[in-house]
Amino acid sequence: MNKDDIQLLYEYDRWANNRVLQAVSALSDEQFTRDLGGSFRSVRDTLVHIIGGEWGWLTYWKEAAPSSAFVKDLWTRQDALFHPKAFPNFSAVQRKWAEVEKEQAEFMKGVPNESLERMLPIRTTQISLAHLMQHLANHSTYHRGQIALMMRQLGAKSLATDFHVFLVEARREAGVVKWLAQNGGVNSLQFKVKTREEPRQEKPKPPPFARSRSNQLFVSLMIADPEPQKPVCSFQSESAVIQSDTRRPNFVSVGFSNFFEL
Repeated sequence: MNKDDIQLLYEYDRWANNRVLQAVSALSDEQFTRDLGGSFRSVRDTLVHIIGGEWGWLTYWKEAAPSSAFVKDLWTRQDALFHPKAFPNFSAVQRKWAEVEKEQAEFMKGVPNESLERMLPIRTTQISLAHLMQHLANHSTYHRGQIALMMRQLGAKSLATDFHVFLVEARREAGVVKWLAQNGGVNSLQFKVKTREEPRQEKPKPPPFARSRSNQLFVSLMIADPEPQKPVCSFQSESAVIQSDTRRPNFVSVGFSNFFEL
């Protein structure tokens, strides 16, 4: 596994984590912390376990020569920093997640191919950095599956986080970025923003990636500001084929951490 493979794997990990966070953000505080009887009792506890694992392994990888004393202290610090009660609501989890994700992305950028072959002590053996990075991505995937089940138990909607869905989204995102580059960037879409209160205007021609074969009323492109949850503009087109009464707008963001279903 080379650096390109690892980069793709962690792009997927960040995408999938943010899909889960998006779905979980719709829960009430009571639902977020409700004991559902799982290995980690609540959605909150499971999220904290995921991000605690990502922080812990990242900290371990960054240590030049991790000793047994370092490892013991690391997991003690992890238990203290990522105790579920330290995260009373979703916003607290989201803030810590953004912090760890940023640090992780910076680490990924600086990892050369030869470093992936570095052997690290794990219990009574040694495992390569590349294999440990695969382990962490798999660990997060496993627990995201638990959260999907919890969301169903709560009667809430979860979002698909399959790897093939990510690959489709990544290609679509690349198409969005290319279209924006050819059409003046985000600011070129500002004039297309409309609200329900404004008079009906002539519809702009939709970009090619806005067409859909799914049973949707309309499709939308939302260009997100780097600061989460603050869209600067949106593009809508009634170009989808209407095959049912389903009215669920589709959104996609560009290059940032907010991904919406398309």
